[in-house]
Amino acid sequence: MFITILFIFTLNFSNTANAQCPNAFTFDEKNLCADLKWEAAEVQIGEELMSPVLNIGSPLPFNTYLSKVWVQIWEQGDSQRVLLFPVGLRIVPYMTMLDGMHHDAFASLTVDKDKGVELSQMKFDMMEGCWYITLQAEGLFHMIKILNYSNLNDEENFEQQMFCEICTSNAPKPDNETDSGQGQHNH
Repeated sequence: MFITILFIFTLNFSNTANAQCPNAFTFDEKNLCADLKWEAAEVQIGEELMSPVLNIGSPLPFNTYLSKVWVQIWEQGDSQRVLLFPVGLRIVPYMTMLDGMHHDAFASLTVDKDKGVELSQMKFDMMEGCWYITLQAEGLFHMIKILNYSNLNDEENFEQQMFCEICTSNAPKPDNETDSGQGQHNH
């Protein structure tokens, strides 16, 4: 009974800590947290979907979804989550590929002192790879997994996550990566 209670307490503490700091990283000798707040994707023609959206099939512009997310950063332990905008920190969509290649991707960036950093016009195409939002700087390369695409069902999202585990383990680390932690974000 004691072990069961200890396990439940540990599980609850872990979930609470993760909710308070979903993506922990260190930058400029400060322990920081990051979180992703997804918004509706942009689409010319088609059903409105919440981001993130994985574009599957024909690359025609009329059925391409452009995902949008607010990235919020604050100091660990700050229960008020006062937003920080660290100078020199790049926030970039990023793909690791099954063949070992990896690359940044385009995003339009907007800063709002009350909401954080908005990345928009992100085109997450289905490829032999996996998408992340990365926090990059000299000596830092922190990857936040993009999980639970709104246009995939539970089984498809699970298959995508399993594929991403293989893809990430096969991909070489970027030259400047020192932070081996990979955050996660569930939609």
